Amino acid sequence: SSSFLTVDKLNISWPAMAQAQFERVTNKIVTVSGDIHIEQTTRLKHIIMNQLEKVTGSIQIRSNSGVTNITMPKLANIEGNFDVQSNLNIVGINTNSLLAVLGVVNVQSEPKLRTFQTPLLDRVGNSLFIRNAIVLVPDFPALSSVGHNFVIQNLATPTIIDLPQLQQVLNNLVISNNNQVLKISAPSLNRVDGEVTFSAMRELTYIDIPKLASVKNVQLGGLTKLADICSFGITSFNPSGKVEITDCPRLVGGRSHVLQRAGLPSVGCNGIAVNITSRGDYETFRMSKATTRPRSLTVSWADINDSQLKNILQDLELIILSLEIVKCRKITEIHLPQLEGVGGHISISHCES
Repeated sequence: SSSFLTVDKLNISWPAMAQAQFERVTNKIVTVSGDIHIEQTTRLKHIIMNQLEKVTGSIQIRSNSGVTNITMPKLANIEGNFDVQSNLNIVGINTNSLLAVLGVVNVQSEPKLRTFQTPLLDRVGNSLFIRNAIVLVPDFPALSSVGHNFVIQNLATPTIIDLPQLQQVLNNLVISNNNQVLKISAPSLNRVDGEVTFSAMRELTYIDIPKLASVKNVQLGGLTKLADICSFGITSFNPSGKVEITDCPRLVGGRSHVLQRAGLPSVGCNGIAVNITSRGDYETFRMSKATTRPRSLTVSWADINDSQLKNILQDLELIILSLEIVKCRKITEIHLPQLEGVGGHISISHCES
């Protein structure tokens, strides 16, 4: 037929189906009113459906040993699930127009998958699973809502998990067993209805979720390089909520901690702003030794001397935002022997000596 097609369903499970045969069957399909199943082919190299725009059922692509790419550039809506599993040679999935999946997104056991292109995907109605896609760098730049669980597990490529638009996860958020993940960033996330679990990520150094205001429980475990959770902005819990921290040696000295609501700010988060403008401020700081990881530190006491400044700076390990030394006219040297990082800037100005 020369016209574009709407079909009730598409099932392909013929191992010997060739590329040209597949394209003759699929190249004019615009809408599938039911499901698409493509399974157990061996000769097929590319799943290309250039005209497909809508699937009212589910897409299931499994165990196609020769397939290297899935390309559906016009597909905008899937009313069921999008399930891609055990296609051992797939390196790329192109769904550049996909806006919404009302069911589950499940990409699993794809050891060569490098790209899953979903630049417009805004909503997943049920769960989103990315598991055992060893070399994949997850990229969901427009995703704002996941209707049930959001799970990323068993990645092995150095990466940053960046979810810039994500606002809500309506059950659990689980990111675990990803040994090369360096940073988790979800700056707009404010609601997780279930638990947040970040575990077994030995290279993770930073969690940037400053707006999270609703969550049931939080579990952090096996995060050997994580030194601070000040940017993990939990501000409210359900009455039964707790934070459990296990095997995070830089965060809580390697011990297991279970904190109730009131205890959270004191663990791994010495996120206070320290300002020293007078001898009184200095004596208070010296006596209390309030923090080794302040949110910011500003020293602007004109008469401070080298010894006093050394007492302030010698134990600093991490500064979340900024270090500023301003108008300290008598100091001649600045020593920061323990400082490992500054999240923002260092400013030294108008120090005449």
